Amino acid sequence: MILVFSDIHFGRTEEKDHHLSQSLLDCVRAYGAELEEIIFLGDVFESYMEYRLRIDSEVSYLRPVVVEAKSRNVTLSYHVGNHDPWHLDFFEDQLGFNLVTQPLIRMLFGRQVYLSHGDEEDVRGFRSRFARHLMRTPIYYNLYRLIPSRAGQAIPRWVSRKYADPRPNERTIDRLRVAASKILKSEKIDCVIFGHSHQQTHVPDRNGDYFNTGSWFIDLSYLEILPNTTVPRCWPDHDS
Repeated sequence: MILVFSDIHFGRTEEKDHHLSQSLLDCVRAYGAELEEIIFLGDVFESYMEYRLRIDSEVSYLRPVVVEAKSRNVTLSYHVGNHDPWHLDFFEDQLGFNLVTQPLIRMLFGRQVYLSHGDEEDVRGFRSRFARHLMRTPIYYNLYRLIPSRAGQAIPRWVSRKYADPRPNERTIDRLRVAASKILKSEKIDCVIFGHSHQQTHVPDRNGDYFNTGSWFIDLSYLEILPNTTVPRCWPDHDS
């Protein structure tokens, strides 16, 4: 079994972070020995900005799940999102994650599955696409890290808390649904899984299935990938 979580957004409030972290750990523990892999499909943090000598304090909320997973040899995969693309090597070298920075097609239980946070499908217009591309380039990040680490990590976190709206947006939901349909039609794909929209979704398509994980931050929603099916879940509504 594989569990897929996205849009946890650690870093908005300390009280919320504790609740999200403990719920995540309880959820992972509930699956016991049948759990093979955990996929984090982006926006694990409200804003993640990695400096080599200073790691974001919010990483501490994810550590209990990492320790639990490692104790059971559960594979950890992390697909970056629009709130947390600025990684160096800490998550791979120190925490043992498979870090994924682009949409990825994987064979999971005999199905070709397209995995991505999905934010690339929510960008419209040349300027917006160019800005998104620029902000993910090494030169941008290297220049940004000239700002002292404490301020460099605090600025995007403050901006995100102040201006990012965690509520589902109908235009985003529709854009991801349309994008998934096109991927299923144009590629040899059986299933598309996105996050980003903050609304859990399952849309059967004649070419395959589109799933959205929803948002752990909003309603503790996630996905189970099983050998014969994929199941949308909300913790603690779990019958395994």
